[in-house]
Amino acid sequence: MDIVGAHWAMLVGFLGRYTNKKIIVTCGLSALLIRILHQYYRKYQLNKRLKRKKLYLEKSFSSLRSALETLPDSREELLALTELDLCDLRKKIADGTLTPARLLHAYQLKALSLFDKGNSGICEFVREAENRAQNLHPVGDASKRSPLYGIPISVKETLLLTGYDSTAGLIKRCNMPARNMVNPYNPERITGGSTCGEAVLLTQRGSPVGIGTDIGGSIRIPAAFCGLASLKPTYRRLSSVGLHILLPSSSIVLHPCFYDTFTDPHLMHTVPVIRESINQAAAALAKAGHHIVRFEPPNILKAYRLFLRALFADGGSELRSILAHEPLCKQLKMLRAALLLPHWMKTTADFVLSIIGCRPMALTCSLSGLYGAKDFSDLQTAIQSYRQEFASSISCMSAVICPVSAYPAPPCSAPPALVTFSLFYAALYNLLDYPAGTVLTGFVDRVDVMEATKATINQRLDGELFQSRVSVMQKNSEGLPVAVQVVGKPFREETVLRVMRTLESSLAQPAPAST
Repeated sequence: MDIVGAHWAMLVGFLGRYTNKKIIVTCGLSALLIRILHQYYRKYQLNKRLKRKKLYLEKSFSSLRSALETLPDSREELLALTELDLCDLRKKIADGTLTPARLLHAYQLKALSLFDKGNSGICEFVREAENRAQNLHPVGDASKRSPLYGIPISVKETLLLTGYDSTAGLIKRCNMPARNMVNPYNPERITGGSTCGEAVLLTQRGSPVGIGTDIGGSIRIPAAFCGLASLKPTYRRLSSVGLHILLPSSSIVLHPCFYDTFTDPHLMHTVPVIRESINQAAAALAKAGHHIVRFEPPNILKAYRLFLRALFADGGSELRSILAHEPLCKQLKMLRAALLLPHWMKTTADFVLSIIGCRPMALTCSLSGLYGAKDFSDLQTAIQSYRQEFASSISCMSAVICPVSAYPAPPCSAPPALVTFSLFYAALYNLLDYPAGTVLTGFVDRVDVMEATKATINQRLDGELFQSRVSVMQKNSEGLPVAVQVVGKPFREETVLRVMRTLESSLAQPAPAST
């Protein structure tokens, strides 16, 4: 009791000696110190988990290497299989000259060799694949089997698999950040989108087929930058409920339309090579006997704002929480900074950006979030109204040929604003929930680069500072893939694929060797 009394006396003396203000300051500084120490401890724990995961993956990869070394097939024989296209692989499996297990080993070996080079897109191998491949036994007529029977596939790791981490690329969930990958055609260029790992792997023939996700172009943009074909289906298209499957017929004439850029001055315009590729695609469809007309999407700026408001309905609070303590790329750092601005600063920033020739960047007010149930209801109504407006504008058309991005793959050093604001060419059809695919139409050549240089000069003379910097990015872009986007009406994926096949066969050309 004497000890408690002594401590009580000391506390009373302390409180009597210092003013309330000093106590408040002391408590505030203590709270700040505790918060800093807590954040440091969280980072320490995250790095510890990451190191543990890396060690596990190293052991897993080493075990797979050892298993592949014991196979009777030579390394050269297996790698040669990965150079075959999907149709040839299907034929070999169908006639029995190739087993699913042998094909799996070939792609495992290829993926490991790409991983060793440091640009594979691989985060983990599915351990159960070996048993499944070994247990695949041909049953019945080969023509009645699945088109992908015996074909190994790669899956974006955001899709849940029992027994495996699904991290969305976050270190706090033990994975490697996506920014470690570069474009296989040019290591100075980006791959774009959250499904870039799939694009990198498929481009280098580390996988024959890949499955990803697409919220705002995450499949289509990497595919376009890497010269791949891709498809974003209508939401719930993979369900069999309420579907109307089109019967392909060569006697049916399509009525597609096209546009080669957004004409609204508040949005990023496409560079010359993209506009040229769209017009070439339109000409190819016309030559194939389809009636094609030019199309202007209605109220495109309104649609962009609706997309941003829907994507950041909570003002970005959930995204900021997810990205806490993550090593962020430049684009995400810029987005996080914009989300942290108060509304009045966003309004001021939009005004300043508009008057200095950067109107495509003046959209930060759309990131402010919703303030209640009425705002949410109004947003839903506005989106539904725009969907009806867009549907009316293409009521007589069966497909739309348009850009998937304002430019081919941009440099890794590109300013974040020049990358982020190109996304809406793809994201528009996420807002509308229309099926959309991308198909390779060609490659950037020297003439295209010269046209971009001319455009840069003209845009600077016109005071379009932002757009001129977009054109400058086309320097040294020779050899990069150029793709177009094909869009269909909801649940008309077959139409999209038919148009893509027509364009692929009409505009096919040999690809330059990728690095």
